[in-house]
Amino acid sequence: MEEDKPQAQALEVANGFKMTELGPLPEHWQVVRLGEVGKFINGYPFKPSDWVNKGLPIIRIQNLNDPRKSFNYFDGNLDKRYLIKNGDLLISWSASLGVFIWNGQDAWLNQHIFKAVLDEGISKEYIYFCLLNFFILEASAHLHGSTMKHIVKEKFLTLSIPLPPLPEQREIARILQAVDQKIQAEERRKQALEELFKTLLSHLMTGKIRVNHLIQENEEEIS
Repeated sequence: MEEDKPQAQALEVANGFKMTELGPLPEHWQVVRLGEVGKFINGYPFKPSDWVNKGLPIIRIQNLNDPRKSFNYFDGNLDKRYLIKNGDLLISWSASLGVFIWNGQDAWLNQHIFKAVLDEGISKEYIYFCLLNFFILEASAHLHGSTMKHIVKEKFLTLSIPLPPLPEQREIARILQAVDQKIQAEERRKQALEELFKTLLSHLMTGKIRVNHLIQENEEEIS
C-alpha cells in the first residue's frame, strides 16, 4: 500500500481543477478537438500558369513567413471560401508550420494553408494563441516527412486544445496580445540598435566619423 502513495499523490490536483489529457485544467473548462471549434479550409491549388501581374495577390507560405516577399496574382474567379479578408486566421501546415492573422488586403489563399472559419462562441484571438502553443508542440508528434514538415488534415482536426468559456477566452487573448505587443516593440528597438551599431562600426572604422575632438575633450577634462 505504501508503494501506491507516490502515484496517488501525483494524481492529486488543486481544488477547482480537474485532471485532463492536457494536464490539470479548471473544472469548468473543456478539452475539445480542433475540428469541434470550426472549419479549416485548405487553399486553392494554384499552378504557375495561373499567375499574372494583376488581380488579387495569392497568399503563399513564403508571404506569411516573410511579408517582404513578392506576391503572385490571380485575376480569375474562384469560390469565395478561398478569399481571405484582413484579420482572417491562417495556419500553414506544410513545409513550415505556423499560425498567422492576415494583415493585408483581400487575397486568394494558396494550398497548404488553412483558413479558420470558427463557430459562434469561439474567440479567433484565443484560438490563435492556443494554436501557437498546442499546434506547434503537439503537431510535431504527427509530422510526416524528414525534410518537408507537414501534418495531414485528419491529424490536425483531432489535436486537443483547452476551451474555457468565451469571456475567459477573450481575457486570456487580451493579456497575451498586450505582452506580444511589448515583445514586438522590444524587437523593433533591438533591431534599430543593431542597425545603429553596424553603422557606427563601419563609420568609426573607416574614419567617416572622426574622434579627434573627443580625444581632446577627454584630455581637457582630465587636465
